[in-house]
Amino acid sequence: MAVFLRYAMIIIEVLCGALLVGVILLQRTKSQGLGGMAFGASIGESVFGSRAGNVLTKATVILGCIFLANTLFLAISYTHASAGAVGRPKSVMETRAAMPQPSRVTPTPATVPSAPAAAPVAAPVAAPAK
Repeated sequence: MAVFLRYAMIIIEVLCGALLVGVILLQRTKSQGLGGMAFGASIGESVFGSRAGNVLTKATVILGCIFLANTLFLAISYTHASAGAVGRPKSVMETRAAMPQPSRVTPTPATVPSAPAAAPVAAPVAAPAK
């Protein structure tokens, strides 16, 4: 059930994001923006009426709130799902605590190997004179 709910929320997230992009592109700016160029200046008013700015602004706010709430739900859902897995730590601090820590051994003079004794170097043998 929880997996189905997560997949449904992902579909809602994608649809809400696409609708949000579309509504934002339809909004008017001071220079008429993409809505004026792509659909003609009067089409926006004939479809949404003279208060198109108010309708599109409200739609943007509502879709934005749905998008943010859905994103928050998905983040919490996936965090709890990955933390609930057997053997997986729940936080970064628990991950660090579960890692084996290197032992800190300070070398003592007895454990430090000494340099090997230097072997005497033999003098080179001179070649016989002819």
